[in-house]
Amino acid sequence: MEGQLNPEQLEAVRYSSGPLLVLAGAGSGKTRVIAHRIAFLVEQADVHPQHILAITFTRKAAGEMKRRVEELLAGHVSGMWIGTFHSVCARILRLHADRLGYGKNFSIYDEDDQRGVVKERIAELGISEREFPPARVLERIGSLKSEMVGCEEMSRLAMSYHDVRVARIYAAYQDALMKNNAMDFDDLLVNTVQLFTEFEDLRRSYADRFRHVLVDEYQDTNHAQYRIIAELCREERNLCVVGDDDQSIYGWRGADIRNILEFEESFPEAKTIRLEQNYRSTGLILEAANSVIKCNKGRKGKTLRTANEYGENIGLLLLGSEEEEAEAVAEEIALEHVERRTPLSEMAVLYRTNAQSRALEMALRHSGINYQIVGSTSFFERKEVKDVLAYVRLCVNPGDDISLRRVLNVPPRRIGRAAITRLQEEASRRGISLLETLRVAGDVVGVSPGARSGIADFLSILDEFSGRRNEDVGSVMEALVKRVGYREHLQAASGNVRERLENLDELVAYGQQFSEERSIEEEDRASAVADFLNDVTLVSQIDSWQPEAEQVTLMTAHNAKGLEFTCVFVTGLEDGLFPHSASMEDGEQLEEERRLFYVALTRARKRLVLSAAARRRRFDQRGSTGISRFVREIPEGLMNTREARDASPQSSMVGKRVFHREFGTGTVVAQEGHGDAAKLTVEFSGNIRKKVLARYMSPDAS
Repeated sequence: MEGQLNPEQLEAVRYSSGPLLVLAGAGSGKTRVIAHRIAFLVEQADVHPQHILAITFTRKAAGEMKRRVEELLAGHVSGMWIGTFHSVCARILRLHADRLGYGKNFSIYDEDDQRGVVKERIAELGISEREFPPARVLERIGSLKSEMVGCEEMSRLAMSYHDVRVARIYAAYQDALMKNNAMDFDDLLVNTVQLFTEFEDLRRSYADRFRHVLVDEYQDTNHAQYRIIAELCREERNLCVVGDDDQSIYGWRGADIRNILEFEESFPEAKTIRLEQNYRSTGLILEAANSVIKCNKGRKGKTLRTANEYGENIGLLLLGSEEEEAEAVAEEIALEHVERRTPLSEMAVLYRTNAQSRALEMALRHSGINYQIVGSTSFFERKEVKDVLAYVRLCVNPGDDISLRRVLNVPPRRIGRAAITRLQEEASRRGISLLETLRVAGDVVGVSPGARSGIADFLSILDEFSGRRNEDVGSVMEALVKRVGYREHLQAASGNVRERLENLDELVAYGQQFSEERSIEEEDRASAVADFLNDVTLVSQIDSWQPEAEQVTLMTAHNAKGLEFTCVFVTGLEDGLFPHSASMEDGEQLEEERRLFYVALTRARKRLVLSAAARRRRFDQRGSTGISRFVREIPEGLMNTREARDASPQSSMVGKRVFHREFGTGTVVAQEGHGDAAKLTVEFSGNIRKKVLARYMSPDAS
């Protein structure tokens, strides 16, 4: 099997012990390297599988990793842990959360749950939600947690009016989570660090077990994830990290590129191996990508090469509006499918922001082209699915007030808002949970007999199912659905009844499949239902992608990371959109935007088409935009630039080469108006920009 590896890959696979940094360029076969290295450790270095921990960033990647390793080792992987950071941490916390004051049956709150908790805390504190939007506050709290800044430290450091209030919300939010015996995604990481730093016996036991740690996509780790790895590898130092500093694109959610750039400082004895042989893209696409990324200063440096064909020039479409851009992309997709026989599943349209999908969707629909969107409403975010999962969560963690309030009156049990408010007030007055208050509802003034009857029915359901945590998950959910009459509840509702019933059946089937695929080792570590809840809560958007579907894939450039397609369209390439306006004034953020563009380019195997619009609606107004600076970093000789419509007095001149008597030759980067009266922003040599009327310019004849 090792005969399939190139010399650099083979060196990384056979590296004996100690820290190893594998700088793996796009399409360089990093997953193959990690899988083969694990097989080498087991078969040739006599490392027992239970001493290996392999960490990835998505469930899909973890599943692919496990599949490859099982093939290489003929299924002999018993005891090996392969999973995402969050799933590994959840697994550890299920065993030891009691040391931190949590119950081992804690809930994991998704983003919707988190927003609900923050919204309530903001209201309780009398803080303006308009001034402190819950989503923004959660974003800040997540950033603080990724840097291991707790609410107490935040309170000490807060000086400004804004920070003082965020600190108060942060503290109240954490109190609510603890009261509900719940953690958010960031808590899974932070609490694992806390376990390892406060309980040396626990840290040593896991460090002794995981003597070899392998981490994929290391450039995307944050400080908390770095701490987890550092604690596990403190003694053995057998850490292999694989990543690409040129593909670090998640700084906005806490990823710290310094983890990979400064790896040798953290581990001075580390060996560094570069994987620069690309197996994915044509030579021309790599030449374009290399020319763009070399403009970044914050990188370790490498140049991708390939033995693939050189390939055809990149297409650059310059359109007048976003609608014209979308129509042109749809036409190109149809031609690619019909003339080149490229399957729709082998094509992707990438964009910087989700809002850009609207015009593209309309154009694809009008053209009769099937498509799927990655990043739209997740299956597990649909109301009927969240309702049933809330019941399941309560069977595992009855103290979960968020789940309890969600389904207390679903289906309706005559427990109105007034009764729920009264019960919550009583819970606060007595200092007990809402569930405990329900059990004494007969003593609570203001709760009607009808509501009390409904509460009794609800409690009987929880009591009946709380003892079924180790049964087949699908059977438990099916029994729950029948017991509460949820299908009848959906049938009595209006709108999308058939689709919602199908979603319910799909959820039950997924629970059945989950139970069937659990290994003996997994059965020993926690209840089936608790494991299932871990699994569904940690699903990422990209896990919903169906690569086998005969549809064009629409997604943000962020979501495309790790994927590849025969033909890729990168749209909306204007300054202010890509790069995004929020990043253009900050050097580090601009470099991250350039890395994102590099990621987008290197998703393509054979054909790459870029597009930009001269005018685009923003905030209900059409603004004049200039072609992205990143496009202008690609040598002109590598692109075929063309208008998708016949030239006319109304067409855009953005991207065209023009000549001015005084300033010489330049490129039009923005346009206001049309015809001879149009104001053109032209970039001349030396990065000098001038605004000139079109009548004073002439086409460049050189």
